[in-house]
Amino acid sequence: MIALITARGGSTRLVNKATRQVAGFPALAWAIGAARRSSAACVILSSDDDHILRTGEIYGAQPLKRPAEYATEHASRESAVAHAIFADGAGALALARDGRGPSIVAHRTLFRPEHLDAMGFEYPGGRPRVILSKDVRRIGAHMMGEMARTLMDLQGLKRDAIRHWVLHSAGRRVLDRARVLLELDDADLAASRAVLRRFGNMSSATILFVLEEVLRSAAAVPGDWGLMIGLGPGFAAEGALLQW
Repeated sequence: MIALITARGGSTRLVNKATRQVAGFPALAWAIGAARRSSAACVILSSDDDHILRTGEIYGAQPLKRPAEYATEHASRESAVAHAIFADGAGALALARDGRGPSIVAHRTLFRPEHLDAMGFEYPGGRPRVILSKDVRRIGAHMMGEMARTLMDLQGLKRDAIRHWVLHSAGRRVLDRARVLLELDDADLAASRAVLRRFGNMSSATILFVLEEVLRSAAAVPGDWGLMIGLGPGFAAEGALLQW
């Protein structure tokens, strides 16, 4: 578990409230102290203000510089949380008609616009606001299951026929739920969990990091089947049925 503390530099009702002295310490220090005494593995301080970040670091928090547009008077808590939990990454791949690696046997896209308000962006008054509902962990896992069934049905495959799983590292709880829905074991999710542990969720680029991990670590043989599934706003899922 990670503790996230948010503090912005432009407070108006009480100026500099995060660094004001309270019983001999900055107010921020009390929050950091409470978080460090909890079961959190680490304490992250998100702020747009360098002085607040330096103060927090002194008292044991890991500083995370937040963009100014996510630290205005009207910025939502979801925006600060999303900035803290999403990582940066980029990936690309080359497709060829022959050569090493798996073939793409089929591809499908699923859209579920009824979940449009679960994840995405809004711009109220021209200001960016991230939408990130806790329902994402349920919706994401369910769409992984739906995509897997759709792709397997195209070739008349059963769950046991899939040897390699390339699943979006969309978060620990998403993967936990997908494991139950798809009846997977630890080995099936090893690549997804390794990418999540090392890099975090990098949005759409994440799936290519997982694919690279599978290609590097899996002992695939000709004829093996695999499923690759990524998630995104919309709510959307992209999937490909692979064969080595």
